[in-house]
Amino acid sequence: MKQTLILCLERRGVQLTLLGISILLFIYIFFLNAWVVDDAYITFRTMDNFLHGYGLRWNIDERVQVYTHPLWLFVMTVFSLITSKVFYTSILVSFLCSLGAICLAGLMLTNRICKDLWKASLLVIALCSSKAFIDYTSSGLENALSYFIAALFCASWISFAAAPPEVKRRSFKLLFFLASLAFVNRMDTLLLYLPALVCAAIAVRSLGPRWLVRHVLISTLPATLWVLFSMVYYGFPFPNTAYAKVTSTGFPMSWKLARGLDYLSNSLSWDSLSYLFILLAMIGCIKKRDAATGYLLGGVCLYFFFIMFSAGAATHMSGRFLALPFFIAIVLCVYNLARVRYAMGLVGVCALFAIWSPVAAIKFGTSAYGSQKQDPSCIDTKWFVYREGAALIDWRPNRSLPDHAWYHYGEGIRNTPNKVHVGGAFGAEAIGYVGYAAGPSKFIVDKVGLGDPLLARLPAIQPDASSRWKSGHFHRTIPAGYLESVERDTNVIQERGLRDYYEKIRVITRGRVFSWERLKTIVHMNLGDYDSLVASRANSGREGGLH
Repeated sequence: MKQTLILCLERRGVQLTLLGISILLFIYIFFLNAWVVDDAYITFRTMDNFLHGYGLRWNIDERVQVYTHPLWLFVMTVFSLITSKVFYTSILVSFLCSLGAICLAGLMLTNRICKDLWKASLLVIALCSSKAFIDYTSSGLENALSYFIAALFCASWISFAAAPPEVKRRSFKLLFFLASLAFVNRMDTLLLYLPALVCAAIAVRSLGPRWLVRHVLISTLPATLWVLFSMVYYGFPFPNTAYAKVTSTGFPMSWKLARGLDYLSNSLSWDSLSYLFILLAMIGCIKKRDAATGYLLGGVCLYFFFIMFSAGAATHMSGRFLALPFFIAIVLCVYNLARVRYAMGLVGVCALFAIWSPVAAIKFGTSAYGSQKQDPSCIDTKWFVYREGAALIDWRPNRSLPDHAWYHYGEGIRNTPNKVHVGGAFGAEAIGYVGYAAGPSKFIVDKVGLGDPLLARLPAIQPDASSRWKSGHFHRTIPAGYLESVERDTNVIQERGLRDYYEKIRVITRGRVFSWERLKTIVHMNLGDYDSLVASRANSGREGGLH
């Protein structure tokens, strides 16, 4: 009986039918789980200001890069020229990118639909079983576009590894170009491709160092041009969020490492099957002695270290940073499978996991879906957003989305006389919905520093214990006189050293873009020459009751 079933599954017509069914399953699960998180609206406010002629700015008074995904912002900007409904636009663009990524990966696995069609069906089913992957196929963040770039890179890398030497030079340039796009879409994802890029450079070393350097520079122009633009326009090479969450917090590394491990532990409990696919991908790589997939898995491992030591402490959204490495690992796992019967077993495991898991994507929006007890530092963000009115399944006739209390709070302050508002809705941290709904005339002071060039560079308030700190939320003390300064477009900060430091920030973020004074200030600021002006605040921000 089992042999008969295997023979049936090996027929092309049956495989095409199963592939069609699996794609329909993905489409259903995608729109069932579609949502747009508050953080996405931080980018959307910048995009909206740009479209209305204010420049790429969060607050229109100053140039600050509050988004971490420039390429995603520009893609969304293009589509937003067609429609003004940014909520639905982000879901549509995310769907196209996610489906495109699956199709590209499927073409790679099946050698352009020429053989092993069952692999494409298994890939779709496996991806639908990954909570992190499905959660961030939408969300309004850059993950969907990262999936698409990753699928292109994996296909190009596998082709490069198998190509003869005379063909490698063309594929080499494509690999570095795609890695450059990944960098512009989100800088840290470059880690996923780094081992493969190093191997590719070694593979073409016979062409000489001049050829290598010249073509690397040409192929990585998107990344180079973006960094140059960021330095000139914003005054800094990295997003403001990097300073707010990584370089300027002042928190002990041991705290961050502990949160990184908690982040992975939470993911392991909610998304266990994705880890099984990583393990199977590694086993398949070793059994086949496939160095090509080994380098990609090396990038996945490298990214896990990044999550442990940095990214896990920088977000409270469960699975946020794991979605992309899971996608790559699942693709590689299916790529190394050799027989249909193994695929049948994995499909059975996926089905059992969907039945068992209380957070399986197929259950979302039903009474069967329910997150277990949640740590504030590792929450099922999609579930909260759905409950609060910003998921696609919240739509009803005559109901505009997001129908969220934070968004309505922003609408409420749009016509108030006060220009400056501190924090998000009801004085909390989340500023995305509020800032977008409030409109460009309001200046939102972000007390965790994501959108504020001064606060992002000040040490965060440290609680008396790591358990009293929420991941990704590094609160700052607002200096005396700062609110009056942004209200009046002047500098009346009372603390002398900090006043001098803010004056340098003002030159960079508010001064004329092309001026020698600003250029010199940018250079000195990025070299750390002004850090001594705020050094005295490093140990002054301890607090016992911060949550």
